[in-house]
Amino acid sequence: MGNIAGVKRDFKGLEKRRLKGLKLRGEGIKRSEVARRLGVTRHAV
Repeated sequence: MGNIAGVKRDFKGLEKRRLKGLKLRGEGIKRSEVARRLGVTRHAV
């Protein structure tokens, strides 16, 4: 699965969401709730 030519990836935004997800999980928030808050599927959490 590659990147479409000319499309920029937002790695800073991805890292911010990843760290926020880790923080929320560390607080005991369920995966489904973390996913909802981050706007991703729970399988991505």
